[in-house]
Parts: sequence; structure tokens; C-alpha cells
Amino acid sequence: MKREIESMLVISTKHIPQSDSEMLTKEGFITDYPIKMNKGKLFRDPILIVILYEEGYIIYVAPPPFPWEACDKFDEHYSETLKKLMRLALENECKYLKLDRDGYEYEDLETFNW
Repeated sequence: MKREIESMLVISTKHIPQSDSEMLTKEGFITDYPIKMNKGKLFRDPILIVILYEEGYIIYVAPPPFPWEACDKFDEHYSETLKKLMRLALENECKYLKLDRDGYEYEDLETFNW
């Protein structure tokens, strides 16, 4: 039997600015809190679907077309840095971007001290 497996790019939270971290925390769903649905739609209208956990965030990176890139609210609330990381996840055929405080630090990506 074939199984569906979805990939996740794991990156250190040091690769996002503090402002992104703060906004992801506001947008996120706490992992032990059930997401309420109404006829297949979320009760609130998040810019991103973000799962919070103690060490970081898991962001659903939608496949093309990229709704978050077309969203004016994204540019108002998130940095170009986060957008680049989300594109990097897509380029590596991942459906999720995991930003983890213990995640790998990549030399070719910008880092932030906060």
C-alpha cells in the first residue's frame, strides 16, 4: 500500500527577525488547542496556517499558486526574509517550513540575534 509522505524543511529560528517570531506567535494555533472549522473554513482568517510548539513554529507552505504571496497582509506583517524561507521550502518540494530554536543554522542564510 502506498503511503503519502509530506516533507518539511527544518531551519533555525535564528534565520528570522524577532518581528516575524512575534507575528507567528499571534497567528499560530497552539498544538494542544483544536482548530475549529465551519464548513471546511477556519473560524478566523489567518494570513498563514501556523502551528506553535515550545521550540518554534510549523508553517504550512501552500503549493502554487502561493496565496500568501498574493496577500497584502503578508507584506504588512512579515519580512521578505520569511518569504524567502517559505520559497526555499517550496523549491525543496516541502509542504511545511519548521522554524525550530534547535534547527540547523545554514551559512548561506541571514541570521538575526534577538
